[in-house]
Amino acid sequence: MTTQSMEPAGGWAPVLEEATREVFDVMLKAPLEATPDAAARAELIAMVGLSGRLAGVVSVHCTAAGAREIASKMLQGPPPEGEEEDTARDAVGEVCNMVAGGFKTRLGTVGADCKLSVPTIIAGGQCFMTPQNAGVHVEVPFQFAGSPLRVILDLRS
Repeated sequence: MTTQSMEPAGGWAPVLEEATREVFDVMLKAPLEATPDAAARAELIAMVGLSGRLAGVVSVHCTAAGAREIASKMLQGPPPEGEEEDTARDAVGEVCNMVAGGFKTRLGTVGADCKLSVPTIIAGGQCFMTPQNAGVHVEVPFQFAGSPLRVILDLRS
């Protein structure tokens, strides 16, 4: 079975967008703003691997300021002094994990066979990912707290 044959009606992007919006609406009480493009380089990337009938990665790309705001929303206040960076990384990793979980749940039987990895975080001045296969690549851009935020799905074909 190919990745294309497992693709939901309407495509992958609406499913990924719905899962992302739900996490920000419900868990962070912070709706995302639609944007035509959030192509700025990320300063933090959280990734969760998918394995099973679907194999690939769901990733959340954001700025350092966006990551700090995600952490503040999750904690309902500022992180403990001196722990801001670690807390922001953990928060974005958890958001990515919830987005990947919501995405897989929306896929019915295809998602039921899918396993998720623990989140991996990459942080730096300007981070980017390049998939090493010719599979499906879907980007869903948002604005969050005035910063660009992208959620990306890369599936192996």
